[in-house]
Amino acid sequence: MPKTIAQLDLSRIFSLFKRFESNHIPYPTAGGDFQCLCASQLAALAICNAPLDIEQALKPHVKKVRPADLVESHLTEGSQLPELFVVEDGRRPVGWTNLKRVLVNTLLWSSPRLDEVFSPHKGVIVSETDSVYEAHRKLLMNHAESAIVTGGRYVRGIILDRDISKLVQDGRDIWNLKIRKAMREVPVLGSWVLLKDAYTACMRNDTDRVIVSDADGTPLGTATLGDIVNALGIRAQIPQNADGESITSPGLYEAAFMDTVLSQSMQTGIIGLNDRLRVVYYNATLQHLLDKSNRIRVGADVEAISRCCGSSRHKVLTMIERARNGDEQIFTSWREHNGSQRLMQCRINAVRITHRTIGYVLAVQDITSRHNTETNIRKLAYYDSLTSLPNRHLFEERFVSELNKAQRHGTKLAVMMMDLNGFKDINDRFGHFAGDTLLREQGLRMLDTVRESDTVARFGGDEFMFLFPEVTDRGSAEKVAAKLMRAVEQPVVLGEERVTISASIGTAIYPDDGVDFRTLMDRADSEMYFNKRSN
Repeated sequence: MPKTIAQLDLSRIFSLFKRFESNHIPYPTAGGDFQCLCASQLAALAICNAPLDIEQALKPHVKKVRPADLVESHLTEGSQLPELFVVEDGRRPVGWTNLKRVLVNTLLWSSPRLDEVFSPHKGVIVSETDSVYEAHRKLLMNHAESAIVTGGRYVRGIILDRDISKLVQDGRDIWNLKIRKAMREVPVLGSWVLLKDAYTACMRNDTDRVIVSDADGTPLGTATLGDIVNALGIRAQIPQNADGESITSPGLYEAAFMDTVLSQSMQTGIIGLNDRLRVVYYNATLQHLLDKSNRIRVGADVEAISRCCGSSRHKVLTMIERARNGDEQIFTSWREHNGSQRLMQCRINAVRITHRTIGYVLAVQDITSRHNTETNIRKLAYYDSLTSLPNRHLFEERFVSELNKAQRHGTKLAVMMMDLNGFKDINDRFGHFAGDTLLREQGLRMLDTVRESDTVARFGGDEFMFLFPEVTDRGSAEKVAAKLMRAVEQPVVLGEERVTISASIGTAIYPDDGVDFRTLMDRADSEMYFNKRSN
């Protein structure tokens, strides 16, 4: 008489599922074979509490293997992969495992080393005592998404561009926030470490990347979990002969493409190209990024790909050729999508098997939001929020640029510092809102007075700075200073009153008064306060 579900010791059976962390366990049959007892089907039958045969919870998906068998031989035969493997020594079962464990261990133990997959950091290394803004600036200059953080002689962790964008969106002050407060601590592994161990380190530390170093502890770059899984996956799918040479077979190219594709973000549009530059794969995300008129189809050529990327055919072919030589290629372009302009970033990587390029993977992302965040960061970093004039940071950068030009061409440049006289009295009398109005109005007047090649900056409070490249002598600079004074002294309407204000200016000339920023600034500052006391 068949056993019913109610007659089984369900608690004991489900404790076995839990103990082995498996949804399937082997169940012995009367003939000495095994079938697969499925936890989900057993639970469904138990809920019914009907006198059902136990065989309704069994599946025939069990494969008997010998300890010396090659795993690959049992993964490639037939169309249906077994859920369980029962290991027999002779005719006696000695153990069992499930398909998930077989696949994972197949990937892990056929493992190359980290030095085969890590991405060079492109010189993006920052100190934990630097500001987060400094990290952002270096990432932007190097077109990188992560920077390695060091402290003294030691590697401390990493900071990602998306972390910085989140801080800006949250209103954090990234100019005064230290990197050590915002970085991520990740494992630091030697370049000789096997990928299986790197994978284990990512899992143990709940992170999606590791830092790769040399024998002396010097950081070489980073490797993402996607890089590691991708390399493990492709290596495991390539069978080898007795000499250790890879054997290609039908479907291997597609497997390599899919391994590369599956390691990408779900927010990324993916295109797989064969070595003849024809589309062999694309994902659903890609189609969402494109208008209907630009949708990609299998078999499409480079012309269609260039329309998809919003770039010229020549540029796409150039980038593919460079990717074939080994380096990831990144380019951006604006394209219209659903009536608005979107900034698209395309990354191109070659897909290789046994040192031969068999195709390419293009990863397409809409980075408009990130671009807007970077624009806002730049505006906050380089421009005064009240007057929209350049601030001290941008003024110094422009000074360095103009100084280099003056040194090359043997010309002079002038810096001026201006302080508004009596501004505090106006603030006290009319209030801070009126004071802000006065500062904005004076900033506009100053811009209208100077050339487009000149720089007007606000240093804070009622102090303004001016940079004048290619001045002939002190006399010409003093004429410009007089024009600025006259512009400032014109009446300003605050509420119902017309207010007038004056200013004090100090001037310094390169190379007559100094040859570096600090010396010229000190000279202009001293002259300004001398003139202020004289007035």
